[in-house]
Amino acid sequence: MKALLQRLGRQRLRQRAQGMIEYALIAAFICGITATVFAAPGWMPDMINGMFDGIQTEIETLTAK
Repeated sequence: MKALLQRLGRQRLRQRAQGMIEYALIAAFICGITATVFAAPGWMPDMINGMFDGIQTEIETLTAK
């Protein structure tokens, strides 16, 4: 009985470790994609800058009234 409980405990620990590794891989993937999008010159950074410029212009227009 003791051996069975130890075996089940090890299995549960392995499953938890696997879950943590999967979350870490997903987080690393998202960080890599985000870094690539924002570091690479091209349409995405220009689009984001354009959006912020539009927001800034709109705020300046509203506060000037």
